[in-house]
Formats: sequence, C-alpha cells, structure tokens
Amino acid sequence: MHPTNVNLPDLPQDILYDLLPYLPLQSLIAARGVCRTWHHAAELADIHPIRRELLNIYLDLIDRPWFLDSRKWPLENLRDFDRQAYLDTLLAQYNWLPEDFSMWILEWPARATFGWIWPGLPCDDFTGESTFHRLSGINTLGIIPPVVGQVFLVYPRDEEEMPNGNPKERPDDFVAPALLVWEDPDDYQVWLMLGEDSALRGKVACSHDFGVMSLPLELDFSLEGTRAEANWLKWIQKLIRQLSLRAYCGTPLPLVAPPRWRPRFVAWAAPDISFGSGISS
Repeated sequence: MHPTNVNLPDLPQDILYDLLPYLPLQSLIAARGVCRTWHHAAELADIHPIRRELLNIYLDLIDRPWFLDSRKWPLENLRDFDRQAYLDTLLAQYNWLPEDFSMWILEWPARATFGWIWPGLPCDDFTGESTFHRLSGINTLGIIPPVVGQVFLVYPRDEEEMPNGNPKERPDDFVAPALLVWEDPDDYQVWLMLGEDSALRGKVACSHDFGVMSLPLELDFSLEGTRAEANWLKWIQKLIRQLSLRAYCGTPLPLVAPPRWRPRFVAWAAPDISFGSGISS
C-alpha cells in the first residue's frame, strides 16, 4: 500500500487543539499563518498562559508602526547564542529563574528583538544615544556568560519614617540576588529580582544608585505604591509602550518611570556577599 498524503491544513480541529499546545512560540507563530482554520485553532487552543502572553506581545509588537523601521540595527548585529546554556549558566549561580523570563529567552524570535535588550545583541555602551531603535545605555543581558549580581535593599533611616517613630522597629537591610538587565551609567540600572527571601522575587525594579534599592516600610516588603513591575512580561510590555512613545514624539524618554522611593546611600553589592545576609544599619 502506498502511504496516503495528508494535507496538514485539513487536519480535524480537535487534533489541532491537541497539537498546538505542544508548539514553542516560534512554531505557534508559524502555525497561525498556515490557513484560517489553523489561525482560528491557535486562538482557541489551550496554550500555556505564559506562551499565550508572549504570543500576544509579539503580535502587538509587529503591529506597531515603528517596528519595521527599527529592524536595521538589530538584524545587522544579531549573533547566535546557546539559549539553554545561557539559562543553565544563571541557574548554576542561583537555583531559580522566573518562568516567564526563561520562556522568553528560549522561545522569543531573535529577529523580533526591540530596544536592543537581548542576549544575542552586543553589550556596547550607547549612553546618550537613545532612540526608538535602541535605548541609552548598555545591554547587560548581552554579557555572555551571564552573571547573577546582588542588590542592597535598604529601608528608610529617618526617624519620622520608622514604624510608630521607633527606630528599633525598622527592618534589617538585606542583600538579594538579581540579574542586571540594563544599565545607563548616567542614570539607573534595571534588575530582575531573584531572591526567595523577598516579595520582590520575579519583579523588575529600577535603582538610581547603582547596586542599591530603597524599600517602603510596608509589611512583607510590599511594593504597593512603588513602580516596580510585577513580572518580566509586564516590564517588556511597558518597554514596548515607551518605545512607541519615543517613535511618536521623536524625543528620548526614560526607560522606566523613576520609582517613588529613593536610595538613602550609595554602595555596590559585591558578588562575594552571601545571598540573603542581613546588613546592619
């Protein structure tokens, strides 16, 4: 018997619904373009929620009027890198990474990078050269092999800001592991927080004094009232919106809005400080 040729677009929809959830992001993007049936099935299939959100971010990005105009620099400078090895190197230094960040590293289409933030782009210093093509500063994700850093997290020291006006009730400062995502040497750093002993874990936060971040005095290190982003995907969505504003206005804008709290002193969290150690005030 001769094998029967199967026309993939004619597969029954129930098979498509079972198949599509197993596809990584780039294959899922391609599957949406096969035909209307596949496009419709991709909209209804039970896709992993993070992959679904990444797909939505990708579709929103390529629909932005400035996207095609921003392709020249990244496409001329993209380099291959081992995505799994990149994550494994980070995990060898600290045993946890946010799932949304890991999936972004493994599955995001390299040709759809934006803002110059990508491990496969150089970490050259573009300070002062901010456009909607690339941000002012250094793509520290492009440092290969990647390095997990540390951030001092400090509480206010002014007596009037202490709980009940009692300095003894001020929580201890501490050190948290974090991945430096972006650095503008003239202004700020952006960190992906990793420490399991902090409610900052998995959030993306901005420090205006390098290696130091001040916290409000709410219980459990709450970030209510601050401008830290809840997770990696929320941060890249905000970045895309801000790049759109740059393209529309034609003038540089800050990468992220400054946080409402300000560091009280400047210090650098050296890599040899133990994770989670307290820092006496």
